[in-house]
Amino acid sequence: MLKILLVSALVTLLSVSDDTKVYICDSENAVAYHYTKECRGIKRCTHEILKVTKKEAVEKELKLCGWEY
Repeated sequence: MLKILLVSALVTLLSVSDDTKVYICDSENAVAYHYTKECRGIKRCTHEILKVTKKEAVEKELKLCGWEY
């Protein structure tokens, strides 16, 4: 059962396209993007939270938040 869940999660992550909307903290110190606004990592943002495409986030050299794995 655990293998099925892990494979399912992996397929979901790999199927995320560049035009998927993600959330980023509008700070020059931001390092990650997030799939949900409720992510633990983005809740620490003290700046505006922006909704952008995954492609835009990657172009800003942001990585997927470690809490999202």
